[in-house]
Amino acid sequence: MKIQTLMLSVLSVIFLLSSIFQTLPVYAETKPKHMVEVIDLQPGKTIEDVREYIKRVAPVISKYGASNKQIFSVQKMGDKSNTAKVVLVWQIEDMKRLPKVFKDMAYTKHIPYRDNILNLKERIQFLGQKVK
Repeated sequence: MKIQTLMLSVLSVIFLLSSIFQTLPVYAETKPKHMVEVIDLQPGKTIEDVREYIKRVAPVISKYGASNKQIFSVQKMGDKSNTAKVVLVWQIEDMKRLPKVFKDMAYTKHIPYRDNILNLKERIQFLGQKVK
């Protein structure tokens, strides 16, 4: 029952963020933001592998004002392929600084490790801001 409730909550957040995504220009100037990513895991990989990846890159992404706030393991309802998915929730203090992460050698050295765990070809991203 807890898993179903958690999955429903995650899907509700994703739905909410997808509707907010329509107003992205408004959020481009406000901060902080939350980015939600839904990503397929590579075959045989687990949430523990994702946690290890996050642990490795946390110091460098924090230099640019980003941090991982939550990790969820989810399964698409009705998906007979049993493809494991992960939902990553990030807090981003300044969207203008975020692109610098991907040029930092301290981050890029982890890209092969990341790609071994996460299938970024099927990644879905949402950008949102907490509503008061």
